[in-house]
Amino acid sequence: RQAEAESASPNANVKAGAARQWEKALEAFQLVVDNYPDHKEVRPEAMYWSGEVSFKIGDHKNSYRNLVKLTLDYPETVWAKRARGYLTDSAFAKMGED
Repeated sequence: RQAEAESASPNANVKAGAARQWEKALEAFQLVVDNYPDHKEVRPEAMYWSGEVSFKIGDHKNSYRNLVKLTLDYPETVWAKRARGYLTDSAFAKMGED
């Protein structure tokens, strides 16, 4: 019954709407990453935001992959610097051991 009450609550609707917005944002960032492989300004930023959005929706493995790739492909960018900071999150602690 609690699950029914939660799914009917306004908060549940807001959370579901927010999740859909994050998914749309992730798709848009991934389109930039995929379609602009040679763009050294836009692509690193899209890679960063793709990693951050993946993290926010709970996909830590994909987030980790995106952020690490960013630091390897564009190590001198401000986005790689931000990614390195993000990668210190405890959610990523054991992922680099694979």
